[in-house]
Amino acid sequence: MGKNNLTIKDIAKRTGFSVRTVSRVINNGQYVKEETRKIINDVIKETGFETNIYAKSLRKKTAKNIILVIEKQQDLYPGQWYSNMFQNIINQASAYEYNVFMFQFNMDDEEENKKNIHLLKSGFVDGAIILNIQKDDNKIRLFQELGIPYVTIGKNYNYPENPFVEIDNYKASYLVTEYLIRSGCKSILFFLGSNRYISNEERRGGFYTAVLDNKLQKQDFIIYEGIKSYKEAYTACNQIIEEGQLPDAIFVSGDEKAFGVLKSLNEKGISIPEDIQVVGFDNIPISEYTVPSLTTVEQNAKDISYKAIEILIGMINEEDNYNGETKIIFDPKIIYRHTTRKIEE
Repeated sequence: MGKNNLTIKDIAKRTGFSVRTVSRVINNGQYVKEETRKIINDVIKETGFETNIYAKSLRKKTAKNIILVIEKQQDLYPGQWYSNMFQNIINQASAYEYNVFMFQFNMDDEEENKKNIHLLKSGFVDGAIILNIQKDDNKIRLFQELGIPYVTIGKNYNYPENPFVEIDNYKASYLVTEYLIRSGCKSILFFLGSNRYISNEERRGGFYTAVLDNKLQKQDFIIYEGIKSYKEAYTACNQIIEEGQLPDAIFVSGDEKAFGVLKSLNEKGISIPEDIQVVGFDNIPISEYTVPSLTTVEQNAKDISYKAIEILIGMINEEDNYNGETKIIFDPKIIYRHTTRKIEE
């Protein structure tokens, strides 16, 4: 491995010390024994490891740049909830006089990955907020190896020390499912996105736990996985109607996808919520103005972005001495509107 390809993680492996300790030495931080500092510096000198502009700018606080890391998608439009999140992150970062740049990462593309690493080593970036968290997430691994502070939107069980902010996805799904069951539903379809994402795994768990807790038959509560867009939700709902398999309710992981379900049902003259109930997820502003107005789970982009920036700036400014809370889980809230029926107490 050439010196230009070495990372902080490589130096940590060679010296036997942690990435955090190596980062402290590079940044001339405190709380490192002189013997340890000498060993690490000797290896850095021996390998020709680039103590790049990033390490210097982190110490001097001069870059003032944060990157917002998302996966590269085929669809150019990320969705309104993500758009709201991006804008709130920009607004909150500007209050700390930081700039925000959006990076689309494709960790399966080796050439693109090399360019990303070169840019991150250049000193352009002070920290990152990472979205689209997967079970085995290469994005997180990259930032850990480079020693760049980051916060993820959503937890990752493979990185228990990972700083994150999220809504309680498991509880949110559980509460929606239990509400629909209490309103009389004996069958529910759950339109869910890709099972690569941890948030979707947690929503799946909450859904099925609510079913089992209410002693209902699992076969009447079905998950349609891989529903990624308004169009796919619309098409899936049309197919269900044509097959005569209409359930008592459809729970949709994402408001914009729920709009596709509403369009399909309205076109077929199916009454909502009398014949079928529909619940979304996100509470994006336009969900209040659908016909009927959409019952949904509030996932407050402003609160999530505020805490993510607060944690990240603290980590950048205080480095390893940051002792603020780094794991934030917001309690979910159902916004009841007109696509669900009221429960008679």
